[in-house]
Amino acid sequence: MSLTQSRMLKTLASQMAIRDRVAEDISGVVGGTPLIRLNRMNKGIGGKVSVKLEYMNPGKSIKDRLGMALIHDAELRGEISPGKTTLVEATSGNTGIALAMLGASKGYDVVLTMPETMSLERRINLAIFGAQVILTPAADGLTGARYRAEQIVSDINQRSSKTGNNAFLTEQFKSPSNAEIHRISTAPEIEEALNGNVDAFVMGVGTGGTITGVAQYFSERCAKGKTCPKIIAVEPAESAAITHLLQRQSFTPKPHKIQGIGAGFIPELVEPKTFNSIIRVDSEASIHYAKRLALEEGILCGISAGAIVKAALDLADQEEYQNKEIVAVIPSHGERYLSTGLYSSLALKCATMPIEPVPLREIEKILHKRPKPSKRIPSKSSYLLSRANRKKALHSIAESIGNTSMVKIHKVCGPNARVTIKLETDNPSKAGTDRAAYAMILDAERGNLINEHTNIVTASTGNLGISMAMVCASRGYPLTVFVPENETVEKRVCIAAYGAKVKLTPRGGGITAAVELAERYARNDPLCLHVNQFDSDGAWKVHYDTTAPEIFQTVPDVDYLVLPCGNGSVIEGLTRYVKDKNLKCSIVAVESTSNPVLTAASEGNLPRKVGEQIDGLDIPFYSYETTHIDKIASVTPEDATSMIYKLASEEGLFCGPSTGACVHAARKLVAESGSPSPVIVTLSSDYGDRFLSHKVFEVLKEECNTLPVIQGKESGPSAEHVWFELSEEAKKARKASPGLEGFFNSRILHQPSFAGAIAECIAPALQKVAGIDLVKSTILFLTNNPQIMDDIAVDCWRYSVIDAALQKSEFQFLTQFLFYKGFHAIICHRIAHQHWNTGDQWTALLMQSLSSSAYAVDIHPQATLGRGITVDHATGLVIGGTAVVGKNVQFLHDITLGATGKVSGDRHPKIGDDCILGTHCQILGNIRIGNGCVVAASAVVNRPVDPYCTVAGIPAKVVKRSPVKEMAVFDPTI
Repeated sequence: MSLTQSRMLKTLASQMAIRDRVAEDISGVVGGTPLIRLNRMNKGIGGKVSVKLEYMNPGKSIKDRLGMALIHDAELRGEISPGKTTLVEATSGNTGIALAMLGASKGYDVVLTMPETMSLERRINLAIFGAQVILTPAADGLTGARYRAEQIVSDINQRSSKTGNNAFLTEQFKSPSNAEIHRISTAPEIEEALNGNVDAFVMGVGTGGTITGVAQYFSERCAKGKTCPKIIAVEPAESAAITHLLQRQSFTPKPHKIQGIGAGFIPELVEPKTFNSIIRVDSEASIHYAKRLALEEGILCGISAGAIVKAALDLADQEEYQNKEIVAVIPSHGERYLSTGLYSSLALKCATMPIEPVPLREIEKILHKRPKPSKRIPSKSSYLLSRANRKKALHSIAESIGNTSMVKIHKVCGPNARVTIKLETDNPSKAGTDRAAYAMILDAERGNLINEHTNIVTASTGNLGISMAMVCASRGYPLTVFVPENETVEKRVCIAAYGAKVKLTPRGGGITAAVELAERYARNDPLCLHVNQFDSDGAWKVHYDTTAPEIFQTVPDVDYLVLPCGNGSVIEGLTRYVKDKNLKCSIVAVESTSNPVLTAASEGNLPRKVGEQIDGLDIPFYSYETTHIDKIASVTPEDATSMIYKLASEEGLFCGPSTGACVHAARKLVAESGSPSPVIVTLSSDYGDRFLSHKVFEVLKEECNTLPVIQGKESGPSAEHVWFELSEEAKKARKASPGLEGFFNSRILHQPSFAGAIAECIAPALQKVAGIDLVKSTILFLTNNPQIMDDIAVDCWRYSVIDAALQKSEFQFLTQFLFYKGFHAIICHRIAHQHWNTGDQWTALLMQSLSSSAYAVDIHPQATLGRGITVDHATGLVIGGTAVVGKNVQFLHDITLGATGKVSGDRHPKIGDDCILGTHCQILGNIRIGNGCVVAASAVVNRPVDPYCTVAGIPAKVVKRSPVKEMAVFDPTI
């Protein structure tokens, strides 16, 4: 890198993340991340460990710095230009997300190649920004993805003379700007935060850019006579390439679970001689310490952060580091790893947790009142949450709340619009509710209402619960959060990851029932305190004291504040501020057309929810006065969803539904106001990846889930090569620690190792019957159809919920995969059904025939089975071709779902969700069995059955009815 380029990059670094001005685009808020001292994890250790929270970059990882440097450096050299250049990179995730985000903001097309094993969350996070995602064969690893990226660049550039466009390979593993951006930004930030007192720097080795750049910076300082900290590299114990090189030992890459480090080779940027020492950390310890960071410090992070902090704490425990300052890096946020071995078992628990039993008649009563807590928490004083001193080391995660970035929106609101968005996603839990959570806990502490023995209880639709969980974890308070069951699984997992208990409340009761149940829970326990966001002065006063001054000090001449109605606290705090300061600013409150809560409140009525809701705008009551609201903007869910995609693909902002609604309202305000455009400020309340299981991403999720795997031009890996590699993984998985966590930590959904395990379940029996080897073709088919693996995973989990014998087994999941023939039969049917649906009926019928011979289970491949199917004993089950079976249906044995006579067309039964079908029962004809029914043993059913009935006899008659409104329906969500 030339001296001129280095100086220009340094100028860029000096402009990064300055919070007292509005950034021109999302790249202007990269960097300037806080340094947090560890407290609870540091007890009893002589050294002082601080962590740099790189997940507080806008793309939620340290790779945002790299992505910005790669683009900026190429622009300086004149190799790329917006609108003409396609950026291409091979990536396993975070670098690709950074390039996609920044490329969208700056106007570049982005193509990213990645191994097919990368999780669905990663693919969606790339595609939402408009990037083209190309999957390469798993057996080729990242090397195959890099080869494919080079092919794409070559193909585009060969046509450049005709098209005028070009492609540029960003080369994260080779580019000097990778290390340079950390030399000129990350390292100086660390030094300034600790006033130059840095004794050791600990970092994992991925591309090598961070540790190399920081080492270069401190080496230069050392040459000038200043103290030079020790540089400590971290790599996976299972695949320690650098250690083997330094010891001059042969090295073969081995699998491990620490995503982001340990690539299996030594990147070109890495200079091992610059390291003072190398610490090896194994995968299980890395996972354990990543979980500890969330539970004890309120820092939700990825597995590599666990490895880095484990190494830093081990270092701090050594005598030579007593009272020394040790800095570790937290590379990325933990929400990006919910489907990995880090939180897979927790995700399962949250997806299948029971619902608090509340009869519908009681919910109806609750909906007509707004519960009040027994202990109101008054606001005690002003809140000083501003990170004006964020350049210095902070003492807890709570001190990093507030002073969030502000960014101009250039494209989605029109070329002449003057719209600025305040990124409340810049808070440590990625949501604006961090402010209210911290304020309410602070008020409770100041009022002596809580101590280390107090169990705090709250109700939330998600974001506030996550914020409360983060703050309580960092301060050592136990927490229970009541959450409506319709909220996403991602939110439940985030709350639970911080150590809080999650209790689901019935869908029909919404937040009102959640608040009521939280209050009852607290009322029955003298050591409980109900922290109610709807009745806390601190919830709105914190926005008066912090959010409002931050806005008006940065943008003094605001004409309109466009704010989400939410729980009302943001609007209340900002409207009071505007009134008290006599500011000439109008307040526009945004509501959903499907939940017109503000319109109803201004008319003295209760709103009536209709149709699809906008998450964040779905609270059925408004807690504050509406008299100071100047205008109400009603937005449809469709318009909010459309704006989410526009913000991501055109501005590089990945936001939740309520933000989409606010920006849509701002755009409409611009159109109505004419010229000159008014100055408008709105809020981004939460980050978009918290809603990946939400309906707004259904289409994108399906597209990402069905992406084809592209072979290289020369030749792709053979089936034999894939089978050899995967079979070894599957064998290792069988030897893994028993139980749910050990089982799923050894294989991630959508990965071929999981496909290999599935194939090894069913192959022996089928091969014995057919005399042919089906393993290779089964693995390849499953890896190209990951939806089947999703369905099989839910079937697997369902067995663990209902099978008492399996629950008592020490090796429950291993037992199920190896010996449960009913489970094997369902696997066979799912594969056969997919073949049938794709037109390959011959293969489908062959699979049916083999399964029938091997397991005595005959399910026609045309039959449709929902998720969560269990077959208690694989004997005598017959299901006809036009039968449809719902979710969570339990079959015993010798059961027939058949037809009556030679009837053509739709002639088999339809079974609802959550049914139990007893031994020897027969259900005949095109009849409907309602949800929640029980069919007794030996019953013959030839007439429709209403929901939640028990039938018995020949012909079957209803012997028991359970009212629907008193039933809690089990509904696993993945």
